[in-house]
Order: sequence, then structure tokens, then C-alpha cells
Amino acid sequence: MSKKRRFEVEASTAKRVHSKPDKLWRIVLDYPDIFDNFILPKLSCNDVKFFYDCNSESRMAIKRSSERLCTSFKTRDFFTKSTLSWALENCSENKKRFCEQMAFNG
Repeated sequence: MSKKRRFEVEASTAKRVHSKPDKLWRIVLDYPDIFDNFILPKLSCNDVKFFYDCNSESRMAIKRSSERLCTSFKTRDFFTKSTLSWALENCSENKKRFCEQMAFNG
């Protein structure tokens, strides 16, 4: 990739990061009572951990709420292909043990 092309890609990414928040994200930031009472209780323990790791605003939203953050991911709660693939790539345990746990839980 040329230097000019790389700069264009980086510039468009930076522009996106500093753009106005979309409507869904505004619920988290501008309407914490709705987020805390109606959305957060419906998230699984793993979903809360994924959300917590997104950015500083999401960490503040979890800390401000009464929702407890789990200490570790629960493999039995991985249902989607994307979460399973993420867990398999990032598991700190032995991959064979992880696969055995998933097979046992399935």
C-alpha cells in the first residue's frame, strides 16, 4: 500500500472516531436510566464484558450502573459463531481444553 493510500485510510478512520454518536450510542451516554434499567439487565455476563472492553465511555457506563462485571468469560454462554471464534483465538487456556468444554456444554 502506498504512503498516500495509507494516509487516506488512516484519515477516514480518524474522522469516523470523532464523528457524532449514533442514536444507539446516545442511549448509553445521554439516557443512562434507560440503558441501566432496560438494556443492561438483558445482556449476558459475556456481553457485559465485551461492552466493558469497547472504550472508556462503555467502562464508565458499566461502573455507573449497578450491574456487576464478571471476573471471567463463561464458555457456556458463547452462542454465536463470532463469539466462539473470538474465544478460540483469545483463550489463555489450552485450546484442546477449551474445545472439550464447548463440546461438553453443547
